[in-house]
Amino acid sequence: MLSNRQIISLILLFAGIGFIAVLIGRSWGQIAALLASANWALLALSCVVGIASMVVTSLFFYYLLDKHALRLPTRDVHRLFFYGQIAKYVPGKIWGILYQTTSVNQKGASSSIAAANIDLMVISILTNLALGIALVASGISMVLAAMVFLLGLYVTVLASRSILSGKLIGWVLSKLGRNNAADSGDVNPPTNNLMPVILYYGMICLLGVMAYYLMLHAVFSFSFADVVAYIGYLILAWVAGVFLFLAPAGMGVRELVFIAFGTYMDTGVSVDTLVIIAVVSRFWQVFQELGAAAVVFLWNRTGHHFP
Repeated sequence: MLSNRQIISLILLFAGIGFIAVLIGRSWGQIAALLASANWALLALSCVVGIASMVVTSLFFYYLLDKHALRLPTRDVHRLFFYGQIAKYVPGKIWGILYQTTSVNQKGASSSIAAANIDLMVISILTNLALGIALVASGISMVLAAMVFLLGLYVTVLASRSILSGKLIGWVLSKLGRNNAADSGDVNPPTNNLMPVILYYGMICLLGVMAYYLMLHAVFSFSFADVVAYIGYLILAWVAGVFLFLAPAGMGVRELVFIAFGTYMDTGVSVDTLVIIAVVSRFWQVFQELGAAAVVFLWNRTGHHFP
């Protein structure tokens, strides 16, 4: 017999899958025409690299949960993270986190998961913002790009040491009339290990650029020099999408921001090409999220452990 928490988790999960299916169905003709002439080997490799970057993020999420006093097996953390990526496509920004909180029945789990998600969001935004600006700046000066990249690392490390997420969750719980000390446990310990943050920053930047390049080269035959700016615009568009709370997973926002960047910066390609890049990039990302969630599901069914 399923508990109420498990029923809510399943509803959110399948609602997310259904929403993605509708999006794919509406644009499948355009996507199919583009993929017909694509280099499938490189496209598959780009997805593998993209999923690898998601695994890195999931492992970093494991570190953040541990930082906020919630210790779970890695397989459970991967399940929370990757299934939560699907739930975020349900309109509204809270469903991924709600899925995660309803999936863990431990004292203080909800506040720890919420605090870890705030940390992950802030660090991810700073990492991608620095990477996007650095890539765009590389067209002006490599020295400037390196300075932006290193400054981004410094700011990200500072943000990782902040205790604001724990205080914010404590404040919310206090407004709800809940005992934060009893509910959240030892959130934000005084000493943080910086190495996971530095590794996350470096690996996400490396894998992110590699994945985008392989995808753009496979579908559009662009050289690396041609796509550096496009990758920067796509990453900055992702950051913009995070801030629009009404759009599920920044749906439509990222595409609009990317097209605006490409048009304003005069990349030398038509608006139609920019639109195609934006659409392909979106469905490429959705495919990775669905694929990664499916791998986690099948792997958990075997009883084996993820890294």
